[in-house]
Amino acid sequence: MYVWGAGMVNSGDAVLRDCSVIGNYGNLSGAGIYNLGSLGLTNCTIASNSVGLGTGAGLMNLSNSILANTTVSGNFMRNFEDESGAGIWNSGTLTLYSSTVCSNQGPVGVYNVGVFKSKSSILAETAWRAALIFTAHSSLRATT
Repeated sequence: MYVWGAGMVNSGDAVLRDCSVIGNYGNLSGAGIYNLGSLGLTNCTIASNSVGLGTGAGLMNLSNSILANTTVSGNFMRNFEDESGAGIWNSGTLTLYSSTVCSNQGPVGVYNVGVFKSKSSILAETAWRAALIFTAHSSLRATT
């Protein structure tokens, strides 16, 4: 069993295209992808990943992530008392272009404590509380 990043841990520069990160389990955070570096995903699927005690079952972003035409769906948090994101947990800079974050099972689909940018993207259908939550020190920026 992995503590975090069962599917992938990135601490450098990674660009992935036409990929799937599916069915990983991590005891703590970022079961699908745990990002500490610069990450670019295009035409990818992050789905059906789960965490035991942590957050960000699909993607745990601590640095810079850009998702284009990417789906984050069906990820699951087992710890329902945590206020964080089942699909994505972001404390860095997260940019979504024409991407979908939906049907994640947990309190929130995307939990943002960093910078969140989005253009032509869908955030929907999270089981417990909300599709997107911002904390006091986070921000939302429109992208062009």
